[in-house]
Amino acid sequence: MPQSIAPMLASLTHGLPPALELWTAEFKWDGVRALTYWDGVTLRIRSRNDLPIEHRYPELHQLRAGLGKHRVILDGEIIAIDERGQPSFPLLQQRILVEGPEKIARLRASVPICYMIFDLLHLDGASTMGLPYVRRRELLDGLRLGGPSWAISPAKAGEGAAMYEVAQEQHLEGIVLKLSEAAYEPGRRTKTWLKLKLVSRQEFVIGGWIPEGGTNLKRVGAIMVGYYDMREDALIYAGSVGTGFDARWHEVLTQQLTPLAQKENPFSSRTRKAGEIFVRPELVAEIEYRRWPVLGGIQQAAFKGLRLDKRAATIVDER
Repeated sequence: MPQSIAPMLASLTHGLPPALELWTAEFKWDGVRALTYWDGVTLRIRSRNDLPIEHRYPELHQLRAGLGKHRVILDGEIIAIDERGQPSFPLLQQRILVEGPEKIARLRASVPICYMIFDLLHLDGASTMGLPYVRRRELLDGLRLGGPSWAISPAKAGEGAAMYEVAQEQHLEGIVLKLSEAAYEPGRRTKTWLKLKLVSRQEFVIGGWIPEGGTNLKRVGAIMVGYYDMREDALIYAGSVGTGFDARWHEVLTQQLTPLAQKENPFSSRTRKAGEIFVRPELVAEIEYRRWPVLGGIQQAAFKGLRLDKRAATIVDER
């Protein structure tokens, strides 16, 4: 069994593809990617950037009983459920950032999570990644995984339009369309997986910040964000974000950003303005925005949280 697999990634699309009968649709969950490795003895859960996260979600340890003697690698998304029964990434942030078994135990009751499993990469000594997606789903469904904190994510072949309507009605993030005959390509962002979003949202690298009022180093006035141009190996400035910070985030962000301060401008083509503090480009932020013109920055943008499961060097323009 492989000890590490880089998850396959979806490409952004702005509409449903032709020949929908060739595609299987799933809901796009507003959470964090998680690959689960079970060798019959040890359960390991790894984030998208291959960090261990099983300690953060002790309720998923019960998954061992459901898997039994099968040796598997599962791909899925961990989500937090709010009081309306909806996935909430801001709520999940409480589970992502907390450390210590006592704090984690307290949060299990107030911030319940669910592991939505959508793919099977290895089964009983054999890789399944070369199989068509629909066959992998058949094998996954055959495991009959359902429990108090995990479920198999719904998937409907040829019903992308209907799934998109349901996502709209349920206020979900969008849908993912997967070519039914496609193999699993580890670490690649391909055109055989497409994500169709209801809300424009992307990860950005934080390259600087502005204290509230220009002087209050304990509160964030705005963060300066960008993405990498891999061809130029440069961090491109994408704009500033000045909303979405509650009291907790003012505390967390100032604590995280202060030790990263540097004199060097991390952005390839931007001069420092009064009051700005540049930082080492290590933190990744989830940002929701309304518009992003081709020749401009993000507009009407709001901070949604930090992405500890993604490395800054991998963040690119996904439009």
